[in-house]
Amino acid sequence: IRNFLQTGMREEIPDFVSEYLASFGNALDSMLFRQYVLLELRFSAIRAAKSFGYSQEEFLRPLEPAQARAVDADLPELKKSCAAFLRRAIELREEESGNQYKSMLKRALRYIDQNYTDETLSLNTVAKAANISPNYFSGVFSQEMGQTFVEYLTPSANARYTARRNSCG
Repeated sequence: IRNFLQTGMREEIPDFVSEYLASFGNALDSMLFRQYVLLELRFSAIRAAKSFGYSQEEFLRPLEPAQARAVDADLPELKKSCAAFLRRAIELREEESGNQYKSMLKRALRYIDQNYTDETLSLNTVAKAANISPNYFSGVFSQEMGQTFVEYLTPSANARYTARRNSCG
């Protein structure tokens, strides 16, 4: 469960839940065992959410009360509740990941703005200022900005230089 919550994708949830529950075989015939499985998955999802910086309340808030409790769940209801817990944890993981991208990009863009006239400005220096690897920075930058670092920097540097030159008279 922990590995899936760290790396799994939303579209993989139904298959994961089916395989996970199938691994218990006939033990799922017992209501008590179904409750145990659901609680274990719920606690794992909450732990994951907390590791992403969210509280238990933030994790549970958007879930339907029946999914959050589901103590007498039959097998189809158990599958739905398990999927809901996983989906919620992955949503929070993706939200946190997006926040990290934004924070990193803000640092990088601030550094570019402050150092655009520096002839040694490069992807490596900006990545170092943003405290991430150049390869990772390059990929995130392109994905989030819709253009490569060089494409961004060249017109930006030219526009800033022109604006600065024009303001100086």
